[in-house]
Amino acid sequence: MRRWLGPVAILVLAVTVAYGAYLAWRLVRARAALRGAVEEIRRRGEPIGWAELASAPKPAAGNAAEFHKQAVRTHRRRFRTDGLGARDARRAALLDVLRDDVVVCPALRERHAGDIREILSLSQGVLWYCRRARRYKQTDWPVGSAARAREELGDQRRELSDVVSLLCLAALAADATGDALEAIERLRDAMALARSIESVPSLEAFELAAWTAQAVCLVVEEIAPHLPAGAGQAAIGPATRGLIDDLFRNDRFERALLGERCAVHDLAERVRSGDVPVRVLPRWPRGRGVRESLGALRLAEVFPAFYAADEAKLLRTLSGEIAAARARTYPAALAARPTRAAPGGATSLSVLLLPRLNRRLRVRYRVLAMRRMAATALAIGLHRRSGRLPPQRLAALVPAQLPFVPADPFAAGGATIRHTRGAGRWLLYSVFKNGRDDGGRYAIGSRGAVDLVDSPDLVFFLDARRPAPSPGGRLPSSRRAVSERSGSTP
Repeated sequence: MRRWLGPVAILVLAVTVAYGAYLAWRLVRARAALRGAVEEIRRRGEPIGWAELASAPKPAAGNAAEFHKQAVRTHRRRFRTDGLGARDARRAALLDVLRDDVVVCPALRERHAGDIREILSLSQGVLWYCRRARRYKQTDWPVGSAARAREELGDQRRELSDVVSLLCLAALAADATGDALEAIERLRDAMALARSIESVPSLEAFELAAWTAQAVCLVVEEIAPHLPAGAGQAAIGPATRGLIDDLFRNDRFERALLGERCAVHDLAERVRSGDVPVRVLPRWPRGRGVRESLGALRLAEVFPAFYAADEAKLLRTLSGEIAAARARTYPAALAARPTRAAPGGATSLSVLLLPRLNRRLRVRYRVLAMRRMAATALAIGLHRRSGRLPPQRLAALVPAQLPFVPADPFAAGGATIRHTRGAGRWLLYSVFKNGRDDGGRYAIGSRGAVDLVDSPDLVFFLDARRPAPSPGGRLPSSRRAVSERSGSTP
C-alpha cells in the first residue's frame, strides 16, 4: 500500500499543477477577450462606462425634464399618493378611473364623464408644468449612475404613466368641445414628455416613452378625421405640422442599448474586482433543465475574476444589438443581430437580458410604424381641411402636408406605408411582423380591441372607427381575423 502513496501523490500533484496551469491559461484568455471587446468599442468611439454616457448636468431652470418631474410631484400632491396609491378613498377611486382603459375606450369615457372632469380639474397644475416644459429644447433626466437612474424612474413610473393619461384625456376633452387646437397642443405636450423620459439611457425608460407615443397615436386616430376648417382656426395648421414633426422625430433606442451595455460593463467590473458580491447578479429563472443547471455552475461563481469571459461575450452581444438598432427596417435589424449562444452556455445575465431585447426590438418598430401612420393621418386631415377631397394616393400629400411618404419599418426594400379603402373602412397599414401585405387584415383580442401584438397587419383607422375594448367581460372567441377587403370574418 505504501509503495503506491508516492506515485499517487505525484499524480495528484501533477494533475493539480496541470489544472492550475489550465485555469491560468483560461484566465489569461478571458482577460484578453475582454480587453479586445472593450478596445473594439473604444475604436468605434462609443461609451463603455456609465460615466462616459452621462451628459454634463444641465441647469434646472432650462431643463424640460425638471418641469416634468415637478408635474409628477404635483400629481402626487393633488391625488395624495404615497407611491402605492391614494390615501383618500375618493382620490383612490379617481386614480382607478385614470388607470383604466379610459383613453382608448369611448364607452368608459362616457360612463365616467363626471369623474374625468374632476380628474382634469384636479390636474390643472400638472398640465401647466407639462406645457411649460415645452418652452425648453434641452431635456435631460439626471443619470449619475445606472442604479440611480433605474431607481428614480422606477419610483416615478406609475405617476409618469398617469401624467401621460392625463394629457391624452385633456386632448380628447378639448376635441369633444371643438377646441382642436388645444387637443393638438396637449398631444405635443405628451410627445415632449416622451422625449424627457427617453433621455434616461435604459430599456425601461425607452419602453415607457414608446408607450407614451403609442397612446398619442391612438388619440390622433380619434381627432385627425375632423380637423376644423375656417379662418378662426388658422393656428391649427402650424400646431398640427409641429405634431407631425414630433412624430417623425427619431427615437432613442440606440441610446437605451448603449446605456444597457454601460450598466452591464460597470456591474461586471465591480463583480470581477470584488467590490460587489457575485450573488447580486441576476439569477437563472426557475424551471431550468439539467443542462442549464450544469451550465450555471461556472468558475465565476467562486472566482469572480473568471467572469471576464462572460463579460466579453455580453459586450460583444450588446454591440451587435446596438449595430442592429441602427437598421432602418425590422427585417434588416433581425438580419443584423448577433447569433445566439446555446442555452447551456449562456450566462445568467444573458438569459434574462436577451429575451427583453427580443421583445423591445419588436416594440420599437411597432411604435415607429404607428408614429409614421399617425403623422400621415394628420397630414390627410390638413389636406381635407383645405376643402379638397381625400387623396387617392399618399404621394398627393407631398410636399404640402408631408415632407415625404414615410417608409414602412416592417417592409423590406424601402416600401412605404400602405393606404386602402374597403368594406366601409378607411385604413393606413403596415405589413407588420410577417412582412407580408395582408390587405389591412387585423386581429381582434379577447376584449374586442385590435390586437397590437399578433395582427396580420398593423392598422391605423382614418375614420376614427377603431374597435374599442369592451369595459368588461370577454368575447366568445379569443381572436378574430378581420379582412378589410372582403369584410368577412374567417
